[in-house]
Amino acid sequence: MSCVEVFAKRILLSAGALLCALYVGDYIWLRHRLNGADPGAAWGAIQVRHYWEIPNKSGKFEYSFDPPVMQTCVRSLFPHLGFSPCWYVNREKLQRVAQLDAPEAPHEVGGVTPSEGARTGEGKSRCSSHAWPTQPSRSLTHRRSAASKFNY
Repeated sequence: MSCVEVFAKRILLSAGALLCALYVGDYIWLRHRLNGADPGAAWGAIQVRHYWEIPNKSGKFEYSFDPPVMQTCVRSLFPHLGFSPCWYVNREKLQRVAQLDAPEAPHEVGGVTPSEGARTGEGKSRCSSHAWPTQPSRSLTHRRSAASKFNY
């Protein structure tokens, strides 16, 4: 091996060891805070909003927002104990849950297209599961805003 390869290998191994030591030190510090006088100091809660991205036939997207929820996080540099760090959750307050697939064009199943089956009453059980993908209902925030206009 040349001198440059040995030096590069040492640099990579040193960087990896430093990263591992930082992660372990962060975990030990978190455990110390959990076992200390105020265990709640190691945890945080940040309000986040989830949304669904639903494509229309025209290629544009419709967005459906869920009500805000509190997400638990840990006050550390790295994720620990199954929770994301608070600095990351605070940066990602608006989170996409899923992007649903675009609706497909109706296709023939068992010799009957979905539109023919709807007209003639044939093939309802065979075509109903193939016509459109499942989409979430409108979120509660839309219903509340509509209901608040009428003072319900």
